[in-house]
Amino acid sequence: MKRDSVSSVGRFNQRLSSSISMLSNRSIELSPPRTTTEPPPPTLNENSLILGEVRGQMRELVHTLNTLSAKLDGLTREVVGLGPLASDITDLKARIAALEAANNRSEGARTLGVVLIKSPVLGWLVGVAATAWALLTGRIHP
Repeated sequence: MKRDSVSSVGRFNQRLSSSISMLSNRSIELSPPRTTTEPPPPTLNENSLILGEVRGQMRELVHTLNTLSAKLDGLTREVVGLGPLASDITDLKARIAALEAANNRSEGARTLGVVLIKSPVLGWLVGVAATAWALLTGRIHP
């Protein structure tokens, strides 16, 4: 409503300035009567109400699509930025596999040593070997 009043004031000012310029030139011409070319206001029937509702829904759809488009643009930038990570991931997987294999080998060697040290059979064998050595070298006499 405010915009219409501003534009009508602007039109009035234009007409006034043109009238003043015609008077200053001392040539007054009569202008033809004005005809309005504006269509009549729509009637409030059921079709116009439905049309207004459809327009409102279309505006909502346009705003929703614009919002989704902005979100997708951001996601696209993120995905493009993550592109080099695929090659890095394969390199890291290969390094992890190599490290796990080395860790399993060293754990296997340690586990075998721990099992031998903790086993009672080894203790008996060491005891028998120490006794045999002591008897053979003459350190103890039977």
